[in-house]
Amino acid sequence: MKLQRSLGFASVVVLGSLAAALASARPVLGVDLNRKTRPMPLSPQQLRDLIAAEEASAGGSPLATAIFPGPLTSFGITLTVANNSAAEITDMTFDPFGGLMGAGLVIESVFSVSGGAATTLQYPLASGRGPVVASFSSFDLGDMVSFGMDPDSYDNGSFGATVADMAGSRVELAFSDGTRAAGVLRVTDLGNAAAFVSQTFP
Repeated sequence: MKLQRSLGFASVVVLGSLAAALASARPVLGVDLNRKTRPMPLSPQQLRDLIAAEEASAGGSPLATAIFPGPLTSFGITLTVANNSAAEITDMTFDPFGGLMGAGLVIESVFSVSGGAATTLQYPLASGRGPVVASFSSFDLGDMVSFGMDPDSYDNGSFGATVADMAGSRVELAFSDGTRAAGVLRVTDLGNAAAFVSQTFP
């Protein structure tokens, strides 16, 4: 009987200590697992380096590269488009219908637009839900434009999409010389979601 009581008391002590340790434990790598992961935004040079690494890994220099920087579990959804063409990018459509493993996403809002080109957001507007449509002025060779986005699923307006969920989305670009180009985002070996945009017309 004494042995059973001792073992029971020891179990309570051990379990209590474990619970206290878990409650006071600091998140690994500074990530609070009870919160959505939103890494600090990358600087323009970090973005350039990341895009250059992705293009080198893909083995080429596309007309443009579109990328959602990882980690893949991140809820920080920011699309950056980089122009590698001598022609200006004049228009962009970003369609996430193929995202979320084919179930599809819609963009509820776009915010924090930045970069070297003047950008006019055509859609979504304040109450929009759908793809992102934008036009540009002076989006030249070597320029980048970034868009913060709030993607939701079709049946959940509060859905928390991750970078990985953006794979399958399509980027379509129009250039000032009449070229049209498109690419589909995929999960890359470097842990991002990226599309290497290639010519579709003429």
